[in-house]
Amino acid sequence: ELSTPAVDKLAVLAASAGPRHIKWHHSAPLLPPRVVEEGRVIYLYRNPRDTAVSWYHFQRMNTLYGFTGTFAQFLDLFLRGDVAYGDYM
Repeated sequence: ELSTPAVDKLAVLAASAGPRHIKWHHSAPLLPPRVVEEGRVIYLYRNPRDTAVSWYHFQRMNTLYGFTGTFAQFLDLFLRGDVAYGDYM
């Protein structure tokens, strides 16, 4: 699991039998630089409107984020890149 703290995730991947893939839900700039520099990356883009609506509902549901504003307020934050994990555009 890539979210395990204090583990060299790239070393674990390097030691794994290939071929392998990593599913990543965040924007590409958040990937470890070595993955982009040394690996082959297929980047699938999601419709930004669908992403905004989904992220809005997720942030309202998830107590970690607890967003309580309207969708219009969230969309303004989303378009400015002022949401968790940055700019999705």
